[in-house]
Amino acid sequence: MKKIFLQLLMLFFCLQVMSQEKGSHLTIYGGFGPTGITYKLENVSFAEQTKCEIKLGGQAGLAYSYFFTKNVGLSLGIGVAHYKTQGKLLGDFNKDNYLRLGTYTDNDGFLHPTDYDLRVRTKDWVECQTGKFLEIPLSVYLQNKFGEKKIFGLYLNAGVKFLIPVSTKYSILDGDSENNAKMNVSGYYKEKNLELGRFDNPDLAQLGFGKIRNPSQILNNTSGNLNLKCNISLMGEAGILISLSCRVAISLGAYIDYGLLNMRKVKRNSAIFTGPETDYVSGAAAGNVGRGITYNSIINCEYVNKVKTFSYGGKIGVRIKLGKLFLL
Repeated sequence: MKKIFLQLLMLFFCLQVMSQEKGSHLTIYGGFGPTGITYKLENVSFAEQTKCEIKLGGQAGLAYSYFFTKNVGLSLGIGVAHYKTQGKLLGDFNKDNYLRLGTYTDNDGFLHPTDYDLRVRTKDWVECQTGKFLEIPLSVYLQNKFGEKKIFGLYLNAGVKFLIPVSTKYSILDGDSENNAKMNVSGYYKEKNLELGRFDNPDLAQLGFGKIRNPSQILNNTSGNLNLKCNISLMGEAGILISLSCRVAISLGAYIDYGLLNMRKVKRNSAIFTGPETDYVSGAAAGNVGRGITYNSIINCEYVNKVKTFSYGGKIGVRIKLGKLFLL
């Protein structure tokens, strides 16, 4: 379906440019502003607060427009956009906020072989999510030029965009100092009602318990791909037109795009952390806190139900008149 759509789009461009119809324009544009993948985290029991923060991104592309009158036209384009978001699990370590990863056996002689629950806690956990999308905007273009020479004018552009994910990735950020731990791994021995390696106790690296500053270097899958579907967004743009010549005009405006569809396509009940399938620590020689624990992206986990896109900012374009010269 995507291939057919793109082929029709290119055919449309070729036919219109070749025809040199009255009122045809070609616009090269670029935009810059907060551009991100938005979502809401729910029912996160092991973190005190959650946050989704949109970062700066941008868009660029090419659009063809045809005006049926001097004020009304249609526009069809193709472009690319870069999205960036930071997902945060805020707060400090708390003895009541932890995630249980399963039951394992301590074979290293803590009095005798004993089962324990493996627990993890996070502190100011930050994950970066980035996405590159192919955008196909279709919109109605309204304009009105003023004065005898029609040098200045106003425009309004509104419609929809079809977004195709090209590359969507995630990665976690480590602490910036030895004292800035991001994760705590502990073992709770139910028979003794004792939790070893908890954040307020000494680290026990030989048992795999303690605090981790650099989880990206220890855990599995701390960076990877996001599983997102295509999206459709509403788009709106408004600004001023400045004519430089009979063929060339500059557009300066502001835009906003709002995603309509849920882009998530991950199966339900996907945990954000999972423990090893066998023993957590195979022996005292392992000595690596967190080794063997696998991470899954915030967006890929069960705590997120809806994933959309949102962007706004400033936009500049260079519009070139095609065909015979005449003023609109």
